Amino acid sequence: MKKNILKIKTSNHFIGSWNIDKINIDKIIEYFDLSHESHKIGKIENGTIDKTKKDSIELFVKPREIDEKKLDFFFNYLKEIKNCYNDYISEWGYLDNNSQKIYMGSIKIEKFLMSGHHKEYHCDRNNIHTSHKSLSWTTFLNNVEKDEGMMTFKYLNQSFQPKKGLTLMWPSDWTHAYNHDVMKTQDKFIIKGNIQFTES
Repeated sequence: MKKNILKIKTSNHFIGSWNIDKINIDKIIEYFDLSHESHKIGKIENGTIDKTKKDSIELFVKPREIDEKKLDFFFNYLKEIKNCYNDYISEWGYLDNNSQKIYMGSIKIEKFLMSGHHKEYHCDRNNIHTSHKSLSWTTFLNNVEKDEGMMTFKYLNQSFQPKKGLTLMWPSDWTHAYNHDVMKTQDKFIIKGNIQFTES
């Protein structure tokens, strides 16, 4: 066989970007700090702990918990995410036509201490158990100095400097595999989740 070299004229990267209201962000970090008994060590895609590939502390927050504890700051944050989602699908008509009902699963807050990272490239839809995930999002919860903690999309050769309130949304598949570079001088907080086809 002989490989064909395609010349496709497009610059679509399918990453949406917004700066959201910062009012609730400090409260999210405070909630993380106060929930230390529920913190978990970050795991890689196969469910194991390997700090050479990922070194972070995680806190999972379920939608039911937000409702039962009346965590208004989380509810307000998710309204912002919904606005980002509505803006995203307004740009891509196919999604709008095929998203009759969508769900948000558990939310994950991650803290990367100094030397923390998620150097292994990964994506959020990678096996049968995650096949229901459609779009992923991340919001940076604090500012990070240059040359550390960058979020990089491997195949797009695109990196994002963490800025407080900066929110990204993208397809959950391998085409948008990404990582988080090493922190050198400070901590980094992010919050992330997925738009999905079923309840979790």
